Amino acid sequence: MKLSPVGIMVVTLGALVGIIVWVVAYIGLPNDITHRNLAKNPAIQTSVNQTASGNATPTSASGTSGTAIPTQIVEIPQKPASQIHLVDTSDPGYQIFEQTCAACHGSSAEGKVGPPIYAIGHYWSESQILGFVQKGMGGMPPNGGLSDPNQVKEVVAWLSKQKG
Repeated sequence: MKLSPVGIMVVTLGALVGIIVWVVAYIGLPNDITHRNLAKNPAIQTSVNQTASGNATPTSASGTSGTAIPTQIVEIPQKPASQIHLVDTSDPGYQIFEQTCAACHGSSAEGKVGPPIYAIGHYWSESQILGFVQKGMGGMPPNGGLSDPNQVKEVVAWLSKQKG
């Protein structure tokens, strides 16, 4: 069998390009490390009012559906799932959360690939959560990947009860 120098060069170049694409994708795509470090990134926008208790109250803008959209990401501290007590886990919204959102946010909303959201209702109103979920951001698709708007509203209503 005779090897052509051009053939060897094409195979070598293809292998090199494949390795480069793999490395760039491995480093650049969202994963456990990049999502857990989101809290260290600067805020998306800086228009935040401080309340007397020191909690950030995001100012809101109107989205296309007239829903308030938070202008800054909330940084909820990481907690072990065993220390989180979710409210009303018999709610249909929790059942949908468990089937769709828990893959990224954890079954106790403690955060996995996605950030912790076990206390999101303490920081954002129901309309702000709805605006954020409808828009999607980062690795989260619009509507959290749900196609039924009523399911989105059920999950958001349940999330708004979660005060940590």
